[in-house]
Amino acid sequence: MALTENEYRRLLSITNLLIAQAEPSGLFTSIARELHSLYPIVNLGIAFYNRDTDHLERGLRLAADETLQQVEPIPVKGSLIERAASARCAVLLSPEQIQESVRRFFSLGDDQTPAQSSGVILPLFNRAGRLLGIAAADCDASRPFTENDLPFLNQLAVLVGLALENTNLHHENALMRARLEQEEQYLKSEIDTAFDVGSLLFASKAIGDVMRLIEKAAATDATVLLTGETGTGKELFARTIHARSASGSRPLVKVNCGAIPAGLVESTLFGHEKGAFTGAVSRHTGVFEIADGGTLFLDEIGELPLEMQVKLLRVLQEGEFTRVGGRDMLRVNVRIIAATNRVLEQMIEKGTFRSDLYYRLAVFPIAIPPLRERREDIPLLATYFLQKYAKQFRRPAKRISSEAMGHLRTYAFLGNVRELENLIERAVVLSDGVTLGVELFPLTVPRHHPIPEAGRTSSTGSDTSSIFRALESSNWIIEGPRGAAAKLKLKPSTLRSRMLKLGIRRS
Repeated sequence: MALTENEYRRLLSITNLLIAQAEPSGLFTSIARELHSLYPIVNLGIAFYNRDTDHLERGLRLAADETLQQVEPIPVKGSLIERAASARCAVLLSPEQIQESVRRFFSLGDDQTPAQSSGVILPLFNRAGRLLGIAAADCDASRPFTENDLPFLNQLAVLVGLALENTNLHHENALMRARLEQEEQYLKSEIDTAFDVGSLLFASKAIGDVMRLIEKAAATDATVLLTGETGTGKELFARTIHARSASGSRPLVKVNCGAIPAGLVESTLFGHEKGAFTGAVSRHTGVFEIADGGTLFLDEIGELPLEMQVKLLRVLQEGEFTRVGGRDMLRVNVRIIAATNRVLEQMIEKGTFRSDLYYRLAVFPIAIPPLRERREDIPLLATYFLQKYAKQFRRPAKRISSEAMGHLRTYAFLGNVRELENLIERAVVLSDGVTLGVELFPLTVPRHHPIPEAGRTSSTGSDTSSIFRALESSNWIIEGPRGAAAKLKLKPSTLRSRMLKLGIRRS
């Protein structure tokens, strides 16, 4: 049966309304107003279909007083609603059928539905033909629904189904935008606080060689072991590898193995089930699960207890683990970057680090040289840190004097780049003028200053250590039979020259 001119106009009017609505509630009330002008509708409702439960849920109903109310969950199987969905067209309801289905749909009492009213159920589908929901309405006896209304109602159901699909897509897009914004904020925070691109400035051949290794490592998913003294920037290089890898779009997950209490290492890495131990009041997701599909940075890997080294080795070999207190085997695909300032070969000899784990980690070893072995980088890094902290603290400092820069270039920097950054930050805070002078840099080696363990593997680190010990034992006397030069079998002038080169001064 063809549509009447009035019905065409109503469908066109409803179509225009649907285009302008982005929320189901606004869509629903707009349609209701249009239908009220055609039929003496007593109640109108719409509910959304949940495929997992096979129920209609999250619905709205518009009572005679035009107030929106929630629809109770309604099972679909075995009901007239299932019949309408299977027929894929509008189904008219007799007063008896209204008592069975529509009244339950609206959750109305006996006195709220006229005894002689008629009703209709409209199944709503998306473009792919998947059921989205059901609309239902009933009229009083003055103008009941008839067979003549079905063409219009079926066309209306098509329009409403498409509009519902659009509102769902709009809602999903809004959620996706919110998630992307949160991830973007997280990534920006990561970049601002930990992945400072300016810190990758270098002029030395030593770091140039490292960067070539970084590029090769980033092109694969091989496990990388970064070694170097404290403060050399191992985390920064780890983030560089991650950022330039295939998984660089995902956040890198970092865990400091030396900062985790011994009793919580396994839970931190692999997670735990509720009730696994005292205090486990809920399930906890470990860092391996969080990093699935991305990169996990295990900093200070040399601090990992021996019993945990065995479990870590299994994950690296098999790619699977169980949560503490759990039975299910979980599989993950995680790229591992480990870092340490310890000499793991020496720890293997002492029995404090497993050799099989070492070889599993050191598939692609990269040694980061200390700052004193790449002094060409000092001016670039010092200038960068000056600009960073002058801006942060709103200080007028703009440059470092040539004398101060000369002192920085010859200083030992046992704390490496981290120590240089701290020195510049302190100088910026103390400065009042545009130029940072030498007086702002108390470059002295403190008494009993520990020589970095990783530094002892290099000739420069060994020179610093032996000279410092000789000076300590001789009470910083250089010349004479009991002086440091004699103990080192050096000329006093040679010792002074080396002290100047290494930045060794008495505090």
